[in-house]
Amino acid sequence: MTRDRRSLLRLARTLATSAAPVLGCALCSLSLTIPAADAATFTIFDGPQSTGTYPTSINAGEAVTGYYADEFGLHGFVRHPRGAIDAFDPTGSISTTAQCINDEEAITGFYSDAGGVTHGFLRAADGTITPFDPPGSVTTQGQSINDHGVITGYYFDSDNAHGFLRARDGSFATFDPPGSRITFAYSINARGVVAGTYLDATQTAHGFVRAADGSMTEFDPPGSFYTVGYNINSSGVIAGWYYSGDDVAQDFLRAADGSFTVFDPGGSSGTIALSVDYRGRATGYYVDNASMLHGYVRDTGGAINPFDPPASSSTQPQSMSGRDIVGYFTDSNSGLTRGFLRKP
Repeated sequence: MTRDRRSLLRLARTLATSAAPVLGCALCSLSLTIPAADAATFTIFDGPQSTGTYPTSINAGEAVTGYYADEFGLHGFVRHPRGAIDAFDPTGSISTTAQCINDEEAITGFYSDAGGVTHGFLRAADGTITPFDPPGSVTTQGQSINDHGVITGYYFDSDNAHGFLRARDGSFATFDPPGSRITFAYSINARGVVAGTYLDATQTAHGFVRAADGSMTEFDPPGSFYTVGYNINSSGVIAGWYYSGDDVAQDFLRAADGSFTVFDPGGSSGTIALSVDYRGRATGYYVDNASMLHGYVRDTGGAINPFDPPASSSTQPQSMSGRDIVGYFTDSNSGLTRGFLRKP
């Protein structure tokens, strides 16, 4: 198998959004607040009758979205700041994945219908759900929504994947970086700047940033042969990861001026940066030498603080807003995947 083929499979595996539900006895929706050894406080929560809960995004008001598994499949949820959890599914959905929530509590994501076709959706704060697909799409994934209600994501037509923007009025613009064969648009900030990754003709991945005027800039950290630009903050700082000659993932922050800061937690044998807040603090997870996953938060001075919720055997932070972080972990007591909210 060629290196490029291995890299493509690795990207697909790493970015698979529908983690396999962990089977076990069902839990009712609940929250439990636990002080942690690093002085942070963790609130543990589960979707209704959940066999696995996967928070994906938190907004400035501490509303959280994500998805959970039960005996019937995957469902979206919103967890309100006081802890109440509302489950939801677009009409006709057999599997719902909520990806991002903005400060108005509008949510985007994607769902599969009975025919196995994937569509994007917008869920308004009042619970109204609007499905969508860019023209020519055979499968659509909404990935990120900003505070102006603009959604970005990607779709596949009969040949390749392309990025899209869905405006608040429902109109679409589609895009690809020059030379792209497959485009994954992952994140949009309040200024309408999009970050993502594309694969060129050799299936090598490069990061890209699309400015609000539509201009594109490709980027790769020095030494990278495979770059994933995943999350962009309001200042244009992008968090992501890349592979260099040793074939081990390292994290980066790319400033708006194009400069890079490369980092990884101590003891890491691979690390994935998934979110950067408005001040430039970053979170993600890393693999230790025993193949265990741990969360981390990197402050603006460069200090990296590893963390795990109590009883975690695998921690995967997904999103941060200010100092608050949400994600999921495997509970070593029950074997279930559960959601957490970490507050410093």
